[in-house]
Amino acid sequence: MDAQRKAKRILVVESETLLSQGLISLLRSRPGLEVKGVYYAGLNHLVSEIESFFPDVILIRQQCLAEYFRDLLPVLMVHPELRLVSFNPENNFLHVYARQEVMVKESADFFASL
Repeated sequence: MDAQRKAKRILVVESETLLSQGLISLLRSRPGLEVKGVYYAGLNHLVSEIESFFPDVILIRQQCLAEYFRDLLPVLMVHPELRLVSFNPENNFLHVYARQEVMVKESADFFASL
């Protein structure tokens, strides 16, 4: 990785220690990634972790996302640069949520964003 390119910061939010440690170990083995794991302990704790670590990506298990989505939505509104990636350890799918803003100058812009 060249000196001008910053490492992508990934915050792993997971309640199962074994799964969390496995993900963190896997991610840390890749160059260009800076990884931190946290146990979800409520919205205030998560916001504190985000504001101290400044992640580019929050990685969270799909089941946890369903449970904590109401907490995470305001965080994503305040930090639009965050990408939220949810995973299900029982299949091979990731769900990627990234906030996008689209300038609508004409009706075609509106329909193109749908």
